[in-house]
Amino acid sequence: MPYSLNIRETSSKGISYHFYLKISNNARKFSIKLFNGIEENRYIGTVVYSFEVFDNLTKVAIKTGNCDNYYNRCIKEKGFNNEECAKFRCKKFSRRIFKKGEILFFLFYYFFIFIIIFIIFF
Repeated sequence: MPYSLNIRETSSKGISYHFYLKISNNARKFSIKLFNGIEENRYIGTVVYSFEVFDNLTKVAIKTGNCDNYYNRCIKEKGFNNEECAKFRCKKFSRRIFKKGEILFFLFYYFFIFIIIFIIFF
């Protein structure tokens, strides 16, 4: 009798991605979008992280995609002030992480979490 092989997918509670970027002095916008096989991913073109630059890096706003909807939906389902829903809040970063002419280090720990959020709620 031949041996059978049981194939299992690995699972993880968290995955982090590191992005090293160098911003041009003329930079105005940046975004990370989901692109991975039309048949596999129904969220193609969904902005996960983006930022806009004004006044040559003096005013920088980084935001996740439309994550407020997931937070509000979680609050309605779980109840107001629920700690479980805190992971769905939009994250804001200080502009001091941007230093003109230096290589930037982005730790997008929540990048994968938002992909999971899209899958869970849709």
